[in-house]
Amino acid sequence: MSSLDGAVVALFEARMSTELAALVRRHGGEPYLVPAVRERPLAGGPELDRALAKLSAGEFNIVVFLTGVGVRRLFEEARRSDCLEAAHSALTQLTVVCRVPKPIAALKAENIPVSYAVPSPHTTRELLAVLSSLPLEGQHVLVVHAGELMPQPAGMLSMRGARVTELQLYQWELSKVDAANLREFMQHLLLAEIDALAFTSQIQVRHFFQIVEELDARKEVERQLHDRIVVAAVGPTCAEALRENGIEPDVVPSHPKMGTMIVALARHFSSDKGTHSNRKDSNPTPKCLS
Repeated sequence: MSSLDGAVVALFEARMSTELAALVRRHGGEPYLVPAVRERPLAGGPELDRALAKLSAGEFNIVVFLTGVGVRRLFEEARRSDCLEAAHSALTQLTVVCRVPKPIAALKAENIPVSYAVPSPHTTRELLAVLSSLPLEGQHVLVVHAGELMPQPAGMLSMRGARVTELQLYQWELSKVDAANLREFMQHLLLAEIDALAFTSQIQVRHFFQIVEELDARKEVERQLHDRIVVAAVGPTCAEALRENGIEPDVVPSHPKMGTMIVALARHFSSDKGTHSNRKDSNPTPKCLS
């Protein structure tokens, strides 16, 4: 089995941090947990109540789930509104589209069949391709967003003649505690105490560089990431977020899953390019934030 060879791997995942840390240890690495995003439930309102009423009445033809958290939050709100049974019944009878595997698992737990699972690597491009294959003219589509509102797939659905209702049931945020921990982490990074970064979402990348900018440390952090630290992205969307910040990831697994990413990272460190004696820079110059 490939080994991380004692590398210190920074993990920015919050919800699955324990499982991800265990994977790093299993492959011979030392995890450094520094969550860079939390999921805060958003309070319901008239728009949500109307959407739940339409769902319960069977008025939607298609529902698009972008995340597993969105599925769980929808059921929580249906329970709060005392329409859980009706909403559940409606979901079993309409077309359900899931962008990634997590909403599929969440729906399976509720015994709700999934009509279309977007193929790997589960990006917006694949999602739009699946939706484009469906008859959309005049259809009423419910899009349950991730932790922020995105222009797609609602934009394409509207252009194809669908009536679109959008819901955002939770919000991605960087808490004060996590921001403070990230600032402390930057000191360790600049002191050459971190060997690899493992990002599992684009919002983690954005929050990471938010703190970098706040500390006025972009030049030095970029130097470390270019010259010494191995950077892993769970999939193409996350990788693109890194590229937008001037960083080309060293590791992007063929299948966008956290476990696959850690295996790919271990292979990287086991290769000639990734060994401790042959890393990007075997003699880094430690820096410290002033």
